[in-house]
Amino acid sequence: MLQQLSKITLDEQKKNEYSLNHFRYSFTAGNFEQLEELLDDKGIFFNNMNKTRALAQLNKLLFSKHNLGSLWPEVKEGYSMDATPGEHVIEFRYMEVDPFDTPDVCKFNFGDAPRKEFKELVIRMALRLKNGRIVGLRFPKKVIKSIETMVIQN
Repeated sequence: MLQQLSKITLDEQKKNEYSLNHFRYSFTAGNFEQLEELLDDKGIFFNNMNKTRALAQLNKLLFSKHNLGSLWPEVKEGYSMDATPGEHVIEFRYMEVDPFDTPDVCKFNFGDAPRKEFKELVIRMALRLKNGRIVGLRFPKKVIKSIETMVIQN
């Protein structure tokens, strides 16, 4: 994990891991009160948006634009390889399936294209974390599943 590579304390690593997991669950549940608690007041989100505007855009994305509350979510994690390489990325896949009737619903790799047979919508968000708070959110252009190869090469 990226936090283990950077020079931060074990306490901050734990706080960041907690916030990362909390963000994943709050986003899939559409719980904006918890998302509001996780986002730092002084953070910069989605190309210079403040916290309030970013929350409004997330709400629009989840409910107005796509009505994702009625779709089945699957989540995987990886890393960005674009303008800010190494940031932690969470990939949310929303699909029109019954997961109990579709055994292959979770058979995919992080970074795969949307699967047409499930009518998937894929949303990837890169998170910048600092001391248990999310100080940055963005949509990454290029992602990879693991940075292990790069760590070994350095």
